[in-house]
Amino acid sequence: MIGIAVLLVVTSTNIHLPRKLDLALRILAITSLLVGVVLAKWASAGRAFLTEPEPEGPPEIFRDRP
Repeated sequence: MIGIAVLLVVTSTNIHLPRKLDLALRILAITSLLVGVVLAKWASAGRAFLTEPEPEGPPEIFRDRP
């Protein structure tokens, strides 16, 4: 998504398009960039959650008690 945003920005700066189409491409590029950043943060949080060790249980005072 971030790559698509960069590609759209490069395309809109190199090709002279009508004003409405240029605005639409810029809005699409910004949207794509934001979605890409959100997806990257989500993937990072998911990876951190899956790779962190299990928390220790609470200490038990009476271990032999059922």
